[in-house]
Amino acid sequence: MKKAKVVIGNLIQDAKQFGAIAHGCNCFCRMGAGIALDVKNTFPQATAEDYKTIPGDIRKLGNYTNAVQKWQDGTETNIFNLYTQFGHNPADKPFVYPAFELALKKLSSVATLNDLSIGLPLIGYGLAGGELETIIAIIFKELKENDVTIYVWEGEKNAIGLKEYIEELLTQLESNFALGSYVSKQIKDHKATKGLF
Repeated sequence: MKKAKVVIGNLIQDAKQFGAIAHGCNCFCRMGAGIALDVKNTFPQATAEDYKTIPGDIRKLGNYTNAVQKWQDGTETNIFNLYTQFGHNPADKPFVYPAFELALKKLSSVATLNDLSIGLPLIGYGLAGGELETIIAIIFKELKENDVTIYVWEGEKNAIGLKEYIEELLTQLESNFALGSYVSKQIKDHKATKGLF
């Protein structure tokens, strides 16, 4: 298990530091707000991949499109458009947790196979209406074997407090995971010795 880092900053500006960055998208090919708009303006190749999909196709949920940013020094950053919400109206709180979970599972697989570090914003938090605690729990569950840096946007109100809270959540999740692994091992060992369980 690897420990996720939490930083305050601008993921788009820092994209070159990572083998992969990801952000959440709706299924209507509209990157009109939040970090999606920054991706659209900075990495048009990622937008071009999104435009190759069918607008309004619900089957995109849980999947992704991706593009590559090639830097002048020869390094590359893979940009992942994760389809984590169907619509794009903030009033509807469109974030879909199972889609987020599935998309991260796929991202983890690609990152593991290609040894990619991952830069991740707080996908689903804010405009999409997701609950921070659930979002962090899903990130921990699906990316705990990857090298992940979670970004709190530098323009976020109370960014320092939010960063500290996320770090507390991750510490709790790590403790619970370690305890669960220990208990599972004890039960397995007990069964192996023909104990009472």
